[in-house]
Amino acid sequence: TGALLATNLIGFDRNKEIEADMKLPKSRIISLKKTKKLLPGFDRPGLSGAARWHDASMLDSRKIVMAFVNAAKKHGAVVKSHAQVKNVRSIDDGAVLTVNGKKVLCKKCIIAAGPWNPGLGGKKFDYMRCFNLVLKRKLFDIAVGLTSHGIKSSSEEQRKYGTVFIIPWKGKSIAGMASLPESKKITKAEIAE
Repeated sequence: TGALLATNLIGFDRNKEIEADMKLPKSRIISLKKTKKLLPGFDRPGLSGAARWHDASMLDSRKIVMAFVNAAKKHGAVVKSHAQVKNVRSIDDGAVLTVNGKKVLCKKCIIAAGPWNPGLGGKKFDYMRCFNLVLKRKLFDIAVGLTSHGIKSSSEEQRKYGTVFIIPWKGKSIAGMASLPESKKITKAEIAE
């Protein structure tokens, strides 16, 4: 319940200037009866209810990226597509980028390459061994996250901390497992797979 309270406190202004049909309710604990109604057919020994919080999902991230790009253009940004940025270096009055082998000066730079790119100001992250499946039917009307206690695994840490999730997506479901980083090095072939 502390995490739900923290979520409500941190997001106290989450509905500011949001259309009425898009507003997110407060996070809360729900009863066992309500849990079974939301997740028909799901029952687990010891289940006593659930935590419910609201978030957003994006069916097509390209649309929001293009909205940001177009808004930036309207405010004078120069936008480059298919331009390979190898390096970004801060200077007193802006940044120097190496784009397609050429140095480019700019006053402001938005790096949208993701936090996992250390060459562009991100951090180096360890890879995680996990998988996602697209199921042909929608299992639930809401996204569900379940701890994987009791799942047989060779890794004690995965049994202890793994989380199984199921998300409704375009009339189907995406199911997967978030797991802890692998301790052994993952090969390039495994990453490509």
